Amino acid sequence: MPVEFAVQFIAGAFLAVLTWWVATDTNLSPAQADDLFQGIAGNGVGGWERSGSHS
Repeated sequence: MPVEFAVQFIAGAFLAVLTWWVATDTNLSPAQADDLFQGIAGNGVGGWERSGSHS
């Protein structure tokens, strides 16, 4: 996989999550949102389960 592909994928996902976080009335703190993003970005979609579910 080209590195640039992975960079674009992660950056796009980050911007989408940031947009969602700012636009919604979420109870997530910046640290919690970052924790969830890092878990998914680093471990795949199942990563949120390992980092803790923040409904």
